[in-house]
Amino acid sequence: MRCMRLIFAAFLLTVSAFCLQAQQKVSFEQLRKMIDDGLTSVQEELLIEGLIITDTDDVNIEQSRQYMYNKTTTEPNSRTMYIQSYDGRYGFRLCFNHNRSGRLPRYSHAELDLKGATLEKHNGGYTISGLEAESKVSVSTGVPEDRVVKERTLETLSAEDLYTYVTLKNMEFVFKDGSYSNTNEGYGKDAGFNKKCWPSGAMDGWATLVCDSEGRPFYLMINSRTPWRRDGRGVQQGSGDISGVLVSCQQIRYGDCIGTFQLRPLEHKDIAIDWKAPSAFRTAVEWNWSDGKTEFFTEDGPQMKIGSDKVLADKGKGTVYTDVKGEVVRGHEPNNVKVEFKGDPDFKGERGYVNHGAYTIKARSCEWWDWEKDTPKSVYVNFSTAKLKGRNLLFAFSFAGGFGGANSSYGFPVYWKVEYSVDGENFVKAGDEEYEMHSLPWYWDNDVQGVQYQTCWRAGMGFKEHVLRLPEDAFGKKEVIVRISPSRKNIATLAEDEYDKMALRPANKSMCTVNFGAFIIRYN
Repeated sequence: MRCMRLIFAAFLLTVSAFCLQAQQKVSFEQLRKMIDDGLTSVQEELLIEGLIITDTDDVNIEQSRQYMYNKTTTEPNSRTMYIQSYDGRYGFRLCFNHNRSGRLPRYSHAELDLKGATLEKHNGGYTISGLEAESKVSVSTGVPEDRVVKERTLETLSAEDLYTYVTLKNMEFVFKDGSYSNTNEGYGKDAGFNKKCWPSGAMDGWATLVCDSEGRPFYLMINSRTPWRRDGRGVQQGSGDISGVLVSCQQIRYGDCIGTFQLRPLEHKDIAIDWKAPSAFRTAVEWNWSDGKTEFFTEDGPQMKIGSDKVLADKGKGTVYTDVKGEVVRGHEPNNVKVEFKGDPDFKGERGYVNHGAYTIKARSCEWWDWEKDTPKSVYVNFSTAKLKGRNLLFAFSFAGGFGGANSSYGFPVYWKVEYSVDGENFVKAGDEEYEMHSLPWYWDNDVQGVQYQTCWRAGMGFKEHVLRLPEDAFGKKEVIVRISPSRKNIATLAEDEYDKMALRPANKSMCTVNFGAFIIRYN
């Protein structure tokens, strides 16, 4: 009996010690370790204190939630803020239960009680959710100087930086036409400047590709309600600093290519690249169809429609052609690249259709495969590097499937590969293992053979952008050929969830549309 009393007394002491500890204020490092050790919910008072790095009216804090094929809600953005330790080392994503109940001015010094909160770790980042307005124990006003300057490169970024405010050094936009978010304005959220496009709010948010001075790719996440994402000035042409909150998210409409980490700029001034700053790269060759014209420049002169004819480069010397049997036209896609306007944007009354041309291949699905050789057909980009010297040779391209309607938004190859050759015969894989093509958006009232299809959940808001580094052995060559081909026999369907499950067969005679928005070769 005495033994039992001693055991019970020891138990009470243990519980009391735990409660006392739970009531104490913990550091960010201590709370992270508690989560690592398995803590998923907080039952007692537990305090943390740090610096708020987002503001009460920020609209680019969190990704909107898609709850129907044509409906999104911005509630996640209204319920989220980020807090970091005073030394800037660690950060937490804070999710409140009600809209704006947790919003605090930027630079606020906040003490929070986590009682009742849920704790989660994902991709190295830590989230505290289930917070209420009452979770704010004390708040005092801070100043911009309270936020530690935290500079990083893509090489030095780590999971430890998630949900903190970081400045990425020596960054630049890969595609230098258009705006900070080249999307079809008719499908995004109302940002004020795009009212003429009657934005439906069916989708929200897009990824914009940037790279460092070595050509490493990285994506900025920009919500469509962000007012400064398209102000008529375009994007900076050179290299410099880009700041924001480092996040880790998934965007089903863009795909997995956005990587583990992304950056959310909070203010226009976060993109602090000087407008006169030079690029870290030189452009060797470029094909760009964003000039609003309807003709290709070929070896036989201007042509509106071509087949396997070679298209000449807009900058430098090179050719683009395809061995796919079909028709190649200068597509006019709703990617909203032309942004030179003053005052209200001129969207020409076409729900956001602004000049963005494309190398558009219209062919039967089966024509994307050579059935005798059992090899894919391709698009070829030819250029010379004989006079080029450097360390980094970049190849950038943008692409999308479909033509803005259900009838053209299926049957195209979903998965692609990029290869290069320096002898015209032997091709070696370059870049990622695969690049996933998504269709452009369309409205539900399109029908295929009498059946109406709603917009696919994976339909994008614009062209997906990619950049990769070619090996150094591609320098100093008389001819370099980059070949872009389907990597699998998977073609797109109109299904909401199994959009890539249709198998490519010789009997697939339906017409499909594949668009390439640009090809760019840069080096340094």
